[in-house]
Amino acid sequence: MMTADFWGLADELIPLPAGLRWYQEECVRAILASLETNRSTLAVLATGLGKTQIFSAVAACWDGPVLVLAHREELVEQARQRLQQVTGEFVEVEQADLVSYKARIVVGSVQSVTQERRLKRLGISRFSLVIPDEFHHYTSPTYKRVLDWFSDAKVLGVTATPDRGDEKALGQICEDIAYVMDIAEGIESGYLVPVIGQRVDVAEVDLSGVATRAGDLAVNQLDEVIVKAVEGVVHKTLELAGERKGPIFFPGVKSAELACQRLNALKPGCAEFIHAKTPDEERQDIVRRVKRGEVQFLCNVGIATEGFDWPEASMVGMARPTKSRALYAQMAGRGGRVLPGIVDGIKGKYDGEARRAAVAASPKPNCLILDFVGNSGKHALMSPEDILGGSYTEAEVKLAKLKAKKAPGEDALENLKRAREELAAMARAMTSKVKAQVTEFDPFATLGLETPEEAVRFGYKPATERQIEALRKFRLRDEELGGLSKQSAGKLLDDLVRRAQQGLASHAQCRALRKHGIVPTKVTFTNASQALDYIFGCFRNKERPDPKQVDALIHRTREPGED
Repeated sequence: MMTADFWGLADELIPLPAGLRWYQEECVRAILASLETNRSTLAVLATGLGKTQIFSAVAACWDGPVLVLAHREELVEQARQRLQQVTGEFVEVEQADLVSYKARIVVGSVQSVTQERRLKRLGISRFSLVIPDEFHHYTSPTYKRVLDWFSDAKVLGVTATPDRGDEKALGQICEDIAYVMDIAEGIESGYLVPVIGQRVDVAEVDLSGVATRAGDLAVNQLDEVIVKAVEGVVHKTLELAGERKGPIFFPGVKSAELACQRLNALKPGCAEFIHAKTPDEERQDIVRRVKRGEVQFLCNVGIATEGFDWPEASMVGMARPTKSRALYAQMAGRGGRVLPGIVDGIKGKYDGEARRAAVAASPKPNCLILDFVGNSGKHALMSPEDILGGSYTEAEVKLAKLKAKKAPGEDALENLKRAREELAAMARAMTSKVKAQVTEFDPFATLGLETPEEAVRFGYKPATERQIEALRKFRLRDEELGGLSKQSAGKLLDDLVRRAQQGLASHAQCRALRKHGIVPTKVTFTNASQALDYIFGCFRNKERPDPKQVDALIHRTREPGED
């Protein structure tokens, strides 16, 4: 998880709205700290972790007028209600015939706000903070227009999926990343349910002839392929889902509507069909029926991907194969929420195990992802392992996918962990001098920490001069500083400051002790000093240090009152 540098407001006691989870508090403080020195910052949280709650809390803390942007009618109203609940203020809306007047907080439809006449009426200096929800859309010129118009305002982007299929990095429009909590971290912390992946081979799904457009499968061709496979998709869904409820995603209207008809023919009243052109009144009625628990399967075309809350959904049907990690994560995220009231009474940051146990004992212990696949041809399709693998290497994800293929229905995150353990064991068996040399220049390894994977899809930024200067004060060498990202440098600084506050061995001491085969993670500064004095004294006298004496000094317990 990424946190703000220790320089800013992150450590100050800023009063925050009540009811935030611990990571939401961390995120809000990190955002406020980042906006102290940056015009724009990004908060990335997996679906179900409360992005709306977080940006509402930021709006409550912000000293000035705030504009929140959403791109669908349901999301505008959802944001307005939550903002009013968290801030206690009246929130106005800019959408279609609705216009804002004097309210401090405004929620706007991005399609309405980007209209030139509306921008001119609002004025360039109307807002001091703009919060675009689903920020991954804002690399497009149309959406970006509103950010350029309010050029004096700070920008907080929030999203669950920072990577885009067209490879346009959000780093191009965002200066900093304040906070990241991905799906895997959400599951580990007990705030999202585990994901079980089930590959379902449907012979009629043949993607070998489907073209790629804008980085993903061509939707019109894909819809024709899935129409031919609907019968297999429907029968397998009824067989494998049992009584689980959830959305089934289709590439087009033809396949979604046909699947809904066939599901209802086999199990009357179990399914509804919804797409972008479903009339508003009918659409709202279907959503109400879903929320009341009257619908088991929602066959949809791109409607239930963003901002569609269905906590009771414990399965997701992927009848819309995709090469886009972002789209797959949006679809899969619909089933990740924990049921209301299961974990919110377990509030501690380090109570993840208790929350996971509560989830496991609940009526919704996990989410089943049904991946309808066949002949993928040349296309590398996304899978549950891809969206859970943010901190895993490509090799680990690849091995986890092989495990999933051999043993369908396994916990996807557990497969990733096992893959990591197996590859780590292989790496240990092949340890070489080259590896030892590389480890010597890895500051994370020196401190006994896991070296973080750089999330390049979020927009890689190098460490700042201020961070580098601070790290040099901790006696890090240039070869250890080379290639550090801003996020990694922030993590490293946080740990070094924490070690100093706890009286633990410094980085330089750890580096020296490791050369003598000692991993000094929990060694105190004083004991490390005495052990190194003894070792260096032996070398000066051309003597071999006694390992028992070194160990005794390393683990020595200080007497009360002893200097």
